[in-house]
Amino acid sequence: MAARRGYFAVRDPGGAPVNAWEAPALGAMEQKPLPNAFPVRAGAMRFPEGDRPGLVPLVVEFKTAPLTFLPAADGKTYTSDFAVIVRFIDKDNQVARKVSQHYEVNGPIAGLDKAKTGEVIFYREPDLPVGVYTMETVVHDAPSGKSSVRLSTVEVGREDLTKLRMSSLILVKRGEKVPEKERRADNPLLVRDVVVFPNLGDPVSKAAKEVGFYFAAYTVKGGPAPEAAIELVQNGKSVALVPLPLSSADSDGRIQQLGRLPIADLPAGTYELRAIVKQASEQITRSTMLRIVD
Repeated sequence: MAARRGYFAVRDPGGAPVNAWEAPALGAMEQKPLPNAFPVRAGAMRFPEGDRPGLVPLVVEFKTAPLTFLPAADGKTYTSDFAVIVRFIDKDNQVARKVSQHYEVNGPIAGLDKAKTGEVIFYREPDLPVGVYTMETVVHDAPSGKSSVRLSTVEVGREDLTKLRMSSLILVKRGEKVPEKERRADNPLLVRDVVVFPNLGDPVSKAAKEVGFYFAAYTVKGGPAPEAAIELVQNGKSVALVPLPLSSADSDGRIQQLGRLPIADLPAGTYELRAIVKQASEQITRSTMLRIVD
């Protein structure tokens, strides 16, 4: 039912207006069971920056192949219409943050096959208050009416900016060099001139021989030199524990740490990768799952 032009009466716990292209996507979150029409990966990371202690960079990625591409009546062009919405729902069932994008894609019909082999990477940097949230992600294909929904839990803890802090530990899918004019200094995934793309759960082939990882440590300026180690755990048992030489800190005490873990000699299986950082009496551990396949 239309509420006013361009807006629809769809349940939104935050009471924020919902525009026309968001309405069908939000409606997919009400379906039981939740729809899963095509593969989608979504992940949120924690980067407690000094000026944004609740920073939660998020990535949603999916292939364009399952989406609908419609040739025009004259056969000269094509169109596609889809949307991505991510909501953070707090303990009171209210929308703490909502980020979204409407994609209206068109092009010459000669480029249709290439368009169907693409990948969409949706990236945002919401800053959330302290709390525990349900992250609701939906990708909606408008022409077919099909959607995929993902749910996860995100916890934003209270950060003491006078003490050692640490970001999430991220497996690196790939890195991409960014031209100087496009570099944004406050991008938490930009390391010098390279932006890091996180692996959101894809297995890593042993043929790759190594896997990259990344984290940021926010050290106490004027404190003793921090120390770090990388540990690999399987079935609750430590497989390896090695010291990790840390990169130099910037003027704010932030260390952006890129590293590589050799995996060619490891048996295929599921592991927990841990990064441990210590400064004086403070010690923080972050971990992520690593699945290695032959």
